[in-house]
Amino acid sequence: MKTKMSTLLLLSLGLTIGCEVEETKDTGGTDDGTADGADGADGVDGADGVDGADGTDGTDGADGTDGTDGAVAYAALDASLTVYHDIDGEVLCDKDVAVTSSTPVECESCDFSFDVESVTTDDRVGGCDLPPFYTFQADNPAAKPNLTFSSNYLIAGYYGDYYVTNWVQSNYVYDYYGYEYGASGNLAYQVDYGDGYPVTSVLVAGFADNVLTIEGIDDAPLSVSTLPEATCDSSTVTGVTERAGNYIGAGVTPCSGSDYDVWGITTVAGQTYTISIDNADAETAADLIFYIFDNEGECYLGQADDSFDCAYAPPSGYQCPSVSFEGDGTVLAVVVTNLGDCAVDNNYELYVSGTGITPPSVELFSERWEAYAETPQTLEYSFVGNLTPAE
Repeated sequence: MKTKMSTLLLLSLGLTIGCEVEETKDTGGTDDGTADGADGADGVDGADGVDGADGTDGTDGADGTDGTDGAVAYAALDASLTVYHDIDGEVLCDKDVAVTSSTPVECESCDFSFDVESVTTDDRVGGCDLPPFYTFQADNPAAKPNLTFSSNYLIAGYYGDYYVTNWVQSNYVYDYYGYEYGASGNLAYQVDYGDGYPVTSVLVAGFADNVLTIEGIDDAPLSVSTLPEATCDSSTVTGVTERAGNYIGAGVTPCSGSDYDVWGITTVAGQTYTISIDNADAETAADLIFYIFDNEGECYLGQADDSFDCAYAPPSGYQCPSVSFEGDGTVLAVVVTNLGDCAVDNNYELYVSGTGITPPSVELFSERWEAYAETPQTLEYSFVGNLTPAE
């Protein structure tokens, strides 16, 4: 803060006082020969003292030194983590993890960053379904996960700069078919866009007195795909590069792909079928896809995506789907949807054919079947980390 200080120098006021003077004079006409001397003139008042000059402004204090990016303020981390997760009542993760590090890492505009080692100290269900960034554990032991905390981070955005506060990032490396890939997750954050509506994560982080905490409970329902995940070996689905010849029916799917149409096809054992989906017109053309399941909806048989040139291609030029398979005498479910790449809800056509086959019985089982369903879940998270300041 700049402080202005003026000092008034007070000068003494000089004052000369006149003195009375007595003078002897021979007049010869007085009784005693003397006359009183005239009173001396009053002394002139001394001039007023000059006001002192204003004091010189004080020198501005030197600006504080900017914090150095990349400075390592902490030398070690010792943390305990408890995480619990269930979906629809089934416990999928319940474990305690020790997270430690003596490997600080320089980082830009962060409070601290550590490459950490994480060891499960108590696994109560024998596994964890959560992504590795929750537990700071990855499937590549050679690469240590990383924990980074930023109390106030400025991001340059396309529509203006904004701040992320109490931001905890977890970075890790995972192996996929022999190749290593880097990934990251945001555990906790609050984003302030300056519009009065900050966005806050479910987990909340705080840092005070050299202690980092991350905690929270997420009990919002999950959106889970309604398609079964089990794979069956009872039928072999093979992609083909042509559209089936017999028109069976038509349907509509939303451009968002948020719900499906389900067709039931009754097959004859030993006969080979070809199923195709094509766009019905240019205005509503989309990137179509379909899946094949058993009639019980428990077994995934296969899918078709880009197979042949559509009668009306979507804007990006993607192809339409077609597959062939051998019937087993059961009813199969063909689930039709799209992957977007459209402007409005899509009009499609279903074709089924084959060489020398008995015409199958085809029925629209379900129109606008919801692709996702809300499933109850609970995530409980508690992380407490003690940091040792660097000397």
